[in-house]
Amino acid sequence: MASAETRQRILDAAESLFTRHGINGVSLREIAAGADIRISNLQYHFKTREDLYHAVFERRILAINEDRLARLGSIERESGYDYAHLEDVVRALVEPMVMRSGDVKSGGGNYATLLNQVTNEPADYARRISREFFDPIARITIEAFAKALPDMDMKSLPWIYIFAVGAMTASISRTDRVKLLSDNACDPLDVARTVSLLVPFITGGMRAVDAAEKARGKNGTAPELRASKAKPKAEGATAPP
Repeated sequence: MASAETRQRILDAAESLFTRHGINGVSLREIAAGADIRISNLQYHFKTREDLYHAVFERRILAINEDRLARLGSIERESGYDYAHLEDVVRALVEPMVMRSGDVKSGGGNYATLLNQVTNEPADYARRISREFFDPIARITIEAFAKALPDMDMKSLPWIYIFAVGAMTASISRTDRVKLLSDNACDPLDVARTVSLLVPFITGGMRAVDAAEKARGKNGTAPELRASKAKPKAEGATAPP
């Protein structure tokens, strides 16, 4: 069996098992059995379970982040991230992720579950994923928010990003909670509908925070506005994408 084909089989088996049981509920031996290869062959490609989990994430998130960056680049060229295009920036963040979460053939459903597994997970393997795949796109998106909302307190920007991602990850969770609460009226796999609600929901919340800070400023009680264009510092906890 060719090395590339073996690697693909390992990743497919690992993704399936990690999705169902989490990283701590699966052994390398079980993944090797799922891929129908010897454990020695698996360890030739991946020395540890954490390395394998990282690789499973990498093959899904790279395409999503490339899509996000392309969209953000287009918005910047056309509008420079102004206030009127805040909704476009929000869409660039959430739509690539949410739309892929409904694509069963591409493993989007599996990735949605894995994403919810690592969000706010303090373990080293999750921090590594956050640093490499989530934090860079987060910083770029926060910078875009800062330009679209130039009067917002610098310390508020990371928070509104976290709130936005929290809403996004909840919307693609595979718990079927929305289906239960709607008595089966809502289809969690209708990702186009999800995006149509999620984007204005997040955008409206951001504009409400911006308006509230401006109102407090007029009354002389606004928090300290940012004095420079300095980027927000990284937090210790694992950041979602």
